[in-house]
Amino acid sequence: RIDGLLFDLTDFENAIRPLRESCGW
Repeated sequence: RIDGLLFDLTDFENAIRPLRESCGW
């Protein structure tokens, strides 16, 4: 399902947000 995929992508973004900020992405 598309909404399920979008939910997974949102969780992924939330999970890597600290890494992105620390790496300066």
